[in-house]
Amino acid sequence: KRCKIAVDCDLSMTPLNINHCNTVVLMYNRFKYMFSLQDLINIIETALSNSPNFFIMPIAPKNPYNNAKFDKSTLYNIYFKMKSAPRLISILFHQYFLCDFDMKLFILNNESILKENTIKRYVYNSHPKTLRSFILNMLKNNNFTRKLTIHDDFPVNLLAEIFKPFLYLYLTIWNDN
Repeated sequence: KRCKIAVDCDLSMTPLNINHCNTVVLMYNRFKYMFSLQDLINIIETALSNSPNFFIMPIAPKNPYNNAKFDKSTLYNIYFKMKSAPRLISILFHQYFLCDFDMKLFILNNESILKENTIKRYVYNSHPKTLRSFILNMLKNNNFTRKLTIHDDFPVNLLAEIFKPFLYLYLTIWNDN
């Protein structure tokens, strides 16, 4: 009760109610940091699915306000708060929990899930202009679509939206080889 509140709004600067069911309060050095459950999920998912250039390199989730790693007890508190909330727990965070929040064991036991998640996040979260070169490369490398050409004036957003499912499958297969 005596601890000062260091942060009382979520990452999009919306004020949080300390008594709301989707608000999580974390204590660090006698300061309270309030988070929305959705922000914590995004922070944890982003850290666990870190993979520059498709190389799987998960990092420990950190508090964005003070850059301190979430310790094991904090991660357990977050996990059980998510468990009691009326929503599904992310697969990566659940697997991290099953590994007792041990990063080496997590990577060893979940390499295929991490690869799949990495590719899915890349394909469905990247800007359409970024995906265009991958799509054209995919079409060029396939014997059945090699002769197809996409006009330069064809809308990039539409191209990306049409080919995202196919690009996801292509990158999944390409990454397994």
